[in-house]
Amino acid sequence: MVAIVGLKNDYDLKYLHEVVEYGKYIEAEAALMKDGGVYLYYKRGNKESKYCAYNFDPNDTNRLYWKNSSNTCYFQAFNFYVNIGWKVDLISISEIVLPPLPD
Repeated sequence: MVAIVGLKNDYDLKYLHEVVEYGKYIEAEAALMKDGGVYLYYKRGNKESKYCAYNFDPNDTNRLYWKNSSNTCYFQAFNFYVNIGWKVDLISISEIVLPPLPD
């Protein structure tokens, strides 16, 4: 477990690298982490989604696709979960700087 600047909770470094790599693969902008794991990936919406953000649930293996989240931005969802007391982190996929994995 390591502490990363900007994250409130500690995570396994190898797992964080996997989260970021998969997020880049599915073209996500952010990952919402809950209880030490990925809860949802998010990306910006477009005209088709009425400018609501899209979310992707990696745990629902029956439906691996982007869905309309009905939130205009993923910060709304993050703030909601914080306000109800969940231990969550929002990782910006393109901006997070992770230390390299040890050999």
